[in-house]
Amino acid sequence: MITDKKISKSNTEFIPLPSDMYQVQIVDVVEKEGIKYASTEKVMQFMFRCEVVEGEQKARLLFFFTSESWFDGGKSSKPSKLYNLIKTIYSYYKKNVDVSTIEEITDAEINGLVGTQLRVTVEATDAGKNKVTGFLPIKKEVKYEVKNESVSVDPDLPFP
Repeated sequence: MITDKKISKSNTEFIPLPSDMYQVQIVDVVEKEGIKYASTEKVMQFMFRCEVVEGEQKARLLFFFTSESWFDGGKSSKPSKLYNLIKTIYSYYKKNVDVSTIEEITDAEINGLVGTQLRVTVEATDAGKNKVTGFLPIKKEVKYEVKNESVSVDPDLPFP
């Protein structure tokens, strides 16, 4: 357990991507605890870490979250963000899969999204952040080598 530790704010400032549409590649997906929209209820979310694959913003990072609490195509309400994400990616990579017939999504399928590309519409908010407002299928996959590799830490390594 860590107690009484203080860490100073970094001098680097995040500059949001300009509002636009970007082709991105998913480079990592992590499960995190978050707060449900317009609520104080805690939910588990998937955090998708992406890199822009072309243009002036190439290699810039973009993060967005989807709730893992439901995978619904909108039969009872609007489609979930996760459903729209899967539908968008599958429309290019798995054209023979009808996403509307999928009843649930597995960890293997979520992890299988790493390395895939899609187009996202992004807004820069007044709070100095980016908000992903929509997903579109790619027209053509761009050859891309990941620039910002994930760093995984082995918790069993001794501290020097």
